[in-house]
Amino acid sequence: MTILTTSIPDAIDAAVALVRALNLTVGGDPLEVFDGFPGPNAPDNFVQIGGLEQTATSATQEWMSLGSTNGLAPARDEKYTINCATCCYVGGSDADGTSTSDAQKSARDNAFTIVRAIEVGIRENPKLASATAGDGLISGGLGTGWVAFGDHIELQQTDAQDPRAGMGRKAVVLWDLAIFKRLYSN
Repeated sequence: MTILTTSIPDAIDAAVALVRALNLTVGGDPLEVFDGFPGPNAPDNFVQIGGLEQTATSATQEWMSLGSTNGLAPARDEKYTINCATCCYVGGSDADGTSTSDAQKSARDNAFTIVRAIEVGIRENPKLASATAGDGLISGGLGTGWVAFGDHIELQQTDAQDPRAGMGRKAVVLWDLAIFKRLYSN
């Protein structure tokens, strides 16, 4: 008997692969995509899939049946979100002719442009089909379901505590992927 305990690891792998396949850029430079926390030497511009603070994702599962009923295998409905972030930094100060106000707008615009492109990528590929998920995390394997751009978007901008506040501006957009999957055993 094959039992699928959760689809979380496959979903994170597929989301990372999908965002990397979008080949996004900021100012002509490739955007780095991290599986989890990017570490202390993160580049100025990146996307992080999973791993915000200490919670990458949180799931609930509900049994739809216990044991075999009419020849059908036991099933569970799994619902969760994957926490993600897009970070963009734009340098600029009055010394080089760019006001920090313009830099903040540019950083924010860059971050939301990336988030929009990822949302379009998810809408065009709601099964998260990728090299890691084969025909799609959601329809392939032991289960069916859907993926959607989540219901949470939060903007964080440079504040006075940021050590680089005098050199430019940062915008971080926190967002999530909402996933539903019915898990079957066979």
